[in-house]
Amino acid sequence: RNKNQLEKANQALSEKTEENTRAYKVIKAQHNRMERELEVARQVQLNMLPTDFMPTHKECTVAGTLKPALEVGGDFFDFFYVDKDRLCFLVGDVSDKGAASGLFMAASKTLIKAHAARAESTAGIVSRVNAELMKNNDSCMFVTLFLSILDLRTGEVVLTNAGHNPTFRVCQERGPEWISYRNGPALGITDTVEYSEESIVLDPGDLVVVYSDGVTEAMNQ
Repeated sequence: RNKNQLEKANQALSEKTEENTRAYKVIKAQHNRMERELEVARQVQLNMLPTDFMPTHKECTVAGTLKPALEVGGDFFDFFYVDKDRLCFLVGDVSDKGAASGLFMAASKTLIKAHAARAESTAGIVSRVNAELMKNNDSCMFVTLFLSILDLRTGEVVLTNAGHNPTFRVCQERGPEWISYRNGPALGITDTVEYSEESIVLDPGDLVVVYSDGVTEAMNQ
């Protein structure tokens, strides 16, 4: 009797092992497919960011970099000329990480560029983008944003900081200084806010440093 029970137990164990092996192969295949799709999404997202930093105007130079913590993230930056004398540059940070943040980032970046093409004030651009993002935002996602427009003729920078990290202005004579204006909350939180804007004038040789909380929340050097 004990021998028969042991044989039945071994048979059941063998069948369960085969079942688990088949399930593992299915899970492994799905995992590999998701990794491939996330890698494609990562490449698509990175391709949305500027890669050509060659100066097109003698008055200024621009540089930027992005290293996502996961395959797809919510941080983004952009720069483009709204006309021949004005350069728009921005950094944004979508709440959370992952595919959902990547999609919200793509929508935010597209809306910003579309409204900036009208060459409005930075406050007007941010207000319009916020209104668009508030529509059908059932997931309650939001994006912090630093948006500015530099006038190459005068050095004036008009800027709006919507819940983003303070920015640095590095002066050749005085060293680093905070640009700590707060012009409203992050986009996607409320549709009742009226965003404001500030302006500073850069001196020749000044550097403006804009970053996301990927820097300030780093756990080591």
